[in-house]
Amino acid sequence: MEASLISHERGVDKLYFCTLVFVSAIGGFLFGYDTSVIAGANLYFDNEFPDISNFQKELIVSMALVGAAIGSIFGGPIADKYGRKPTIIIADIMFTVGCLLMAFTPNIFWLIFGRFVVGIGIGVAAMVVPVYLAEISPKHIRGVIVNFNVIMITSAQFISLVICLCLGDKWRWMLGLAAVPSALQLAGMLCMHETPKWLYKTHQEEKANKVLCSIYNAPASSLSDIVDEQKTEALRVDGETDQGYFDNLCSLIYEYRPCIIAGCGLQMIQQLCGINTAMYYGPEIMQVAGFGNSNNKSQSLISTLPLAGMNALGSFIALMFIDRFGRRWIMLRSLPLIGFFMGVIGLGMGLRNHTDPDQTGLQEVGKWCAAGGLFFYLAAFSIGMGPTPWTVNSEVYPLHLRGMGNSMATTTNWAVNFLVSISFLSLIKDVPFGDIIAFLLIFVFSLLGVVFVYFKIPETKGLSLNDVLSLFVGKK
Repeated sequence: MEASLISHERGVDKLYFCTLVFVSAIGGFLFGYDTSVIAGANLYFDNEFPDISNFQKELIVSMALVGAAIGSIFGGPIADKYGRKPTIIIADIMFTVGCLLMAFTPNIFWLIFGRFVVGIGIGVAAMVVPVYLAEISPKHIRGVIVNFNVIMITSAQFISLVICLCLGDKWRWMLGLAAVPSALQLAGMLCMHETPKWLYKTHQEEKANKVLCSIYNAPASSLSDIVDEQKTEALRVDGETDQGYFDNLCSLIYEYRPCIIAGCGLQMIQQLCGINTAMYYGPEIMQVAGFGNSNNKSQSLISTLPLAGMNALGSFIALMFIDRFGRRWIMLRSLPLIGFFMGVIGLGMGLRNHTDPDQTGLQEVGKWCAAGGLFFYLAAFSIGMGPTPWTVNSEVYPLHLRGMGNSMATTTNWAVNFLVSISFLSLIKDVPFGDIIAFLLIFVFSLLGVVFVYFKIPETKGLSLNDVLSLFVGKK
């Protein structure tokens, strides 16, 4: 992380702030690693469990999504009531326990249960880490800092594939290694501070002042304007008091409806743009297009490496733009490119699989259209629709409902992710012209996403979190 990105006129303590950001963003690394490593481990389960069925393999993969949805549902209220830091620690415990269960599993049942426990950790981390990063960050670099979590996710997805290639058929090591970073983050978070906004919200002013003094490396007396801004953002709207779960949920749905529409809508669009079809089924797409060998397990993983690498590289590129040009600006340019390259993939699939076998020239063109379209699709997605929905969701909700809002949006993400992932492979392989239909559907969803962003998402870059909220629900 460049020092210039975290400079501030009051002298941010760069070492402390970078440590705070890095330790908390390990949750993103665990998210990315555990969602991606299963692609390599799944190739070798039948070596130890020769009677494992395809349904059981699907359960091993999908139970993490089920656990993630449950973790997202309960993680938000926990974060709002008990704090962001304890919620990250809960995610670490789930990661560590789940990874150890999978590494030492005696049978398929405990392997499936371990994936479910890890999934809970994924769901909790996915919703709370962006909130934590947003609340500790100065507003002029908030997008960069929240995007660092996405970089950790995409980097981990690439690293997990490299580890799978290096370990060969040692799937227990693949799944168990994630316990190391989760244990390190657990130890690190015990030494980190809670966010000052949450501390002010819960009337722990002395602790909040100490956190700001640590972040800005200055006495509280010289930070009066920052303290006042943090307190203002932590105040209840219209003097609201703590309410029960159901009352908070009603308040979020009715009073802050534009916020939840924006947050859940962006997460839905992100998944309807097809990212996890590319990440989960990249090797199968390449094989259908004419690349790779389905009988060579290592080659299947190798064919996925350029895709994961492009996804990680795009997240790094997004750092240069998200706070310079803004969230809305990036999405309105990313979504048309996503749609265009999905159309290119669909064209390539059509030429490859639905032309006369004697027309080798057209089939070769289709092969490279599909591969090139997939590669550039990932570039367009990872720069725009990859990081920005997470950033916007960390900004748009009132403080007392921020955990619950992110919980609902993240649950939406996992639910749509599940629906897309469970239907995509059957569509492209079993339905006549299903490969063309699948990519044309994603093309249409991308164009609908442009309309949604244009009318529903104002620009939030460089604004205080209170000012962002006022864009959606007006001044109170």
